Amino acid sequence: MVELYRSLREDEDFRSCSVDQQRRVIAFGRDIERQTIEAVCPTAKSSVIVVDGEPAGEIIVERTPASVRLIEIAIAPHLQGCGIGTSLVRQLCDEAADRAVPIRLRVAVGNVRARQFYQRHGFIESDADDKYVDLTWSSRQRL
Repeated sequence: MVELYRSLREDEDFRSCSVDQQRRVIAFGRDIERQTIEAVCPTAKSSVIVVDGEPAGEIIVERTPASVRLIEIAIAPHLQGCGIGTSLVRQLCDEAADRAVPIRLRVAVGNVRARQFYQRHGFIESDADDKYVDLTWSSRQRL
């Protein structure tokens, strides 16, 4: 998993660190992220995305009686654009449609690529502030 997280980091200072230092930084960052997610979304579940037997990313989803909350999809850069994200989103849309609940997610305002990805899959902007755009999908917007 270290290689996956290294591939998702573009920070040159990070890349210039030793592998051991990178592992510690990644572990520290993941611990903080997990604590934050557990505090805000206590029932969220994380799953490793596996492609051809190798870790290719991670998806974090919280399922409640009222909605499906997509917290994160992270896919290794060399596998982006291969349909992995689309497949995961379609699976979540099928699940949400079967349960008759919406999917909710939040994207950083500056992450235009992610916003466009979700909008192509039927998500619509439901709220926004300076930092984040909230997107929602419902079965009325079925793929």
